Amino acid sequence: MDIEQKQEEIIDHFVKQASSLEGSALGSLVVEATSHPSLFAFSEILAVPNVLQKLRMWLGEFDLALVLVRRI
Repeated sequence: MDIEQKQEEIIDHFVKQASSLEGSALGSLVVEATSHPSLFAFSEILAVPNVLQKLRMWLGEFDLALVLVRRI
């Protein structure tokens, strides 16, 4: 099996999982996917609608935290 095919199978696995998960389970999945030694591209996983929504929420919280820290 060539490298590209193996990566495609791994990405498909993570995309299928991400499509059915919600909440903190998505965070664990994103960490697992981005830590996987055979993956170097994550756009398909990050483009799953519920992952994208969760990332936007997390980034919004991060931005709010930065604003609060800057005011201290």
